[in-house]
Amino acid sequence: MSDPTPQKLVKNTVTIPVDEWSLGPLVYRELIRRIPIGATIVELGSGESSVAFAKIGYKVYSVEHDREFVDKHEHPNLTYIYAPLDEITGWYNIDAIRAGLPPSIGAVIVDGPTSGRENFITQFEHAFGGKHIRCIVVDDIHRFLDGQAFLEFCSKRAL
Repeated sequence: MSDPTPQKLVKNTVTIPVDEWSLGPLVYRELIRRIPIGATIVELGSGESSVAFAKIGYKVYSVEHDREFVDKHEHPNLTYIYAPLDEITGWYNIDAIRAGLPPSIGAVIVDGPTSGRENFITQFEHAFGGKHIRCIVVDDIHRFLDGQAFLEFCSKRAL
């Protein structure tokens, strides 16, 4: 049996954002293949992909530090978690994330914040510790510091 294509899995027509800030189309394809429609995605850093995943049928929790982007898009499957940046780590406020997280998470997409992302290695466990997460996607690993953080993160997790 071949892998189902995203077109067969997604009943709604959804425009996938394609610009320099967007996740690549292959990220959508792989998440649709790996994570059942209706599951929860937590996206660190909100944007067009947050609403696209919500339209596909995922329950999306979008963690955002900039109030300008909180509640920018409205969709019944999209919930924003306002988490200002911590002054010491430059990463999201852990208490705000933990307070807003659902009990079950299918995938986490690390696409923010734009600064301090290298600190997600240590902060990730504080924010998501004890949660079963089926898939973790880290965007922008072509940037040197983000790539180094990704490699270190992978080396410390049982994959």
